[in-house]
Order: sequence, then structure tokens, then C-alpha cells
Amino acid sequence: MRNHAELNRAAGDIGSAERYLSESLTHFRSHFGADHPAQMPVIRLQADIYADSDRHHEAVAHYRKAIEIAEKSALSAHEIAALYDELAESLVETGDAGAAVDALKNAIEWLQQSDEAKELQSRGKQMDALVLRLLERLPGEERLTYGFQIAQLAHRTSVADSVAKMAARFSAGSDALGKRIRSLEQLKAELISRRELFTGNLSNPDFDSVTAVAGLNQLEEKIEVAQTYIAREFPGYNELVTPGVLPLEKVQRLLKPGEAVAKWLFGEESSYLWVIKHNGAHFYPLAGGRETVADYVKRLREHLDVSRIKTNAAKYPYPASLAFELYRLLLKPAEPVLNGIHTLVAVPDGAMRSLPMEVLITEYPVADSLSSDKDFQGAEWLINTYAVAYAPSVSALAQLRTHAAASSANRDFLGLGDPIVGEAAERRGYNQLADYPSLPESAQEVMQIAPCSMQTVI
Repeated sequence: MRNHAELNRAAGDIGSAERYLSESLTHFRSHFGADHPAQMPVIRLQADIYADSDRHHEAVAHYRKAIEIAEKSALSAHEIAALYDELAESLVETGDAGAAVDALKNAIEWLQQSDEAKELQSRGKQMDALVLRLLERLPGEERLTYGFQIAQLAHRTSVADSVAKMAARFSAGSDALGKRIRSLEQLKAELISRRELFTGNLSNPDFDSVTAVAGLNQLEEKIEVAQTYIAREFPGYNELVTPGVLPLEKVQRLLKPGEAVAKWLFGEESSYLWVIKHNGAHFYPLAGGRETVADYVKRLREHLDVSRIKTNAAKYPYPASLAFELYRLLLKPAEPVLNGIHTLVAVPDGAMRSLPMEVLITEYPVADSLSSDKDFQGAEWLINTYAVAYAPSVSALAQLRTHAAASSANRDFLGLGDPIVGEAAERRGYNQLADYPSLPESAQEVMQIAPCSMQTVI
């Protein structure tokens, strides 16, 4: 009957499709009970039909029921993530953007539990697709508020989680924590394996699904106990590895006058920028997608490669016009609201993470390429306008500002200038420093900065 329903749906006969689905559900419930996993695809198809027909309140109810059955039945993480994604889209159509954000959080959390053997990059792209699709469906006025929260979800990939966990373990310096984390990761890996086994055997009449579900539930309880212990005993670690989603108001409270957070999110063809200050927030659609930005970054990095410049400096003059074009794409739309800002906290996305923003140029350069000292001195570098700080995520900024330990340094400034590099390093046997150009001006720069410090070591 489900197949008949799908055929009628494809033919545009929604009434007949709904009738077949209703009969199919009646059959399932009379033979298997109200929560048997086999009826989940039927309920999901009903929800899809309602969504296609703009009956989104009915779609929401059916997606929620399908999710309830799927989670109890321990279906694959990918399937459950897809259900939450579809629920989020229907919630946006009903006008409940807040609930849509929550549904999207759940979609991403389930997606992160998918098979570790799958490529992490592919999973990250799938998460980004969920985020961008929902963001683009938000009404214009909600892209600033709820859109900012949705954009933060785009960085919750397994790669980011792994890096955060490793960093947190090293910073904690705790063998006890390390053992707890390894044990937790082993439990999670076992859960992923068992879920896949369960899903692959659903159609097997000899498979004991009741015992399998009981085993999965026990494993989930062990994971919950382990997570609760870590959260209680190592709260700092838990906050670092559980990336939160912060509302605009909380980010604003973290900032001082003269500071601004710039958060980017790149899509296939278009991109987005949020600028948050202590007294306001702004949203900007940007012209150009992730591939455009990646191309700009790649071309600029070629001209920052020390080995290439040393070999053939004339071939690699700095492409000032390119640096200005990337600035115009990324930040120029926000120039009016950044007036008076002296510190820009950048939360980059995509290829931006591999390029320091300080190398961008904020005014159209006199020459397309810079090669002489005079050319470089005459350029309007971004660093002349803003001191740039970086944060891997908005929540990381919050953790650093809220929980950063006071410095234990007994002096507040250490300056190093005119280091031994290049030929001088090679003569002294420091071969690893031989490829770097000399920096004679850096000694003078250190001497100029030194008077700003109360205690100085030069």
C-alpha cells in the first residue's frame, strides 16, 4: 500500500495517496503495535505529503511521531538526522524559527554519531548543507537573530570536535580525564556499530530486535553516565568540547566598546556575514560563494610562500588588487557599522581559516602589484584599521572570555627582534632557519613597542 501511495503522490493524486497510507498504518498497528519501526517510513511519507501540500502544521506532527519511533527503534543516525532536518524546514514554514533551530541542532548531533568509517569531510559538507538550506528559508528579519544561531551550527563537525577534545585533554594535563575520554569514545564507537547492525537486520525475520534494542538502550545509558561524570568532574573540558549556540544578546555582553565580532558562513553561490558589537548587530548577504573565496585565498597564499619568493621574488610581487577584491567581498559591506571599531574578532569559515586577514587591503591600491618598500608602505592594510583577533567559533570566544585563567607570567612583554635567519643562520649551523629572509627592521619595531610595557625584556 505504501508503494501505491508513492505512485499516487507522484501522479499528483494526494487524496488517494493519503488513503493508501491510512490503510497501511491501520494494518501495521493491528499486527505489530503503535510503535513498531516498520511503520516509521509510512508516517514519514505522510509528513512529506503534508509538507509538499503546504500543510506544515500537520507535517510537523507527523515528523515528530516518525522521530519518536525512529529514536526508540535505534534506526541509523543518518535517517534520524534527515527526519530532524525535514522537521526543521516545516517548522520554519509554520513561523516557529526557534523550534527549527532546536531541530537542526538535533539533526547535526545525530549526523555526528554516524559511522566513523565514513569520510569526515563528506559529513561536514552534509552538515553545512543542512545549515545553509534552513538559513535560506528564514524570513529576512530572522536571518540576523535565528540565522546567527544557525550559522554557529555549521562548524560543529566531527573534525572540529576532535581538535577541541585533543586540545582540551592536553591543556587539562590529566591522565584521569584522558582515560575517561578514551572510554567514552569506545562506547560511542560500539553504539555506532550496533546501530548499523540493527538497521541492516530489520528485514530479517530471525533477528531478535527486542533484545537488540535493549542492548542499545543499555549502551546509551552507559554513555550518558560517562558524559555526566565528565561534565561534573571536568567542567572546563565539557564546556570546550560541547560547542554551544549563543544568542546575539549573550555575545554582545562579552564585548567592550570598540570591539566587534565578525562571523562568516559560505554557501555554494552566496555567503553571509554577521557583525556584532556591544550595542548592536548587523547581517549582510555577500556576493560570492565558498569556491570564489577559496580561489582568492589560494592565489594570495602563492604570493606569501617564502620558498617561492626567495627563489624568484620578481615573479611573486604581492597582488594588491586581489587583496583588495577579497576585502571588498568579505568585509567592505560592513564598513559603516565598523566605524570606531579598533579590535575585530574574526570567526572565519572555509578557506579563510588559512589566510591572515591582516594581509588584506582596504582601499583600491595605486598599483595592482606591490614589490618595493615604498609600494608596501603606501598600501592601506587592514591591520592599519583593526587589530585582528581570531576565534574558531563564537562559543569558543565566550569560553575564553569567561573562563580564561589569569596569566602567571612575571613580566608582561617579551620582544624578539632581528632573529638569526638566512645565511647567518646557515653559517652557525641552524639549517632549518636558512630559508627565511632576514628581518632587520624588526629590532627597531621591538624597541618602539617596549616603552608601552611596564616590565620589558628585549
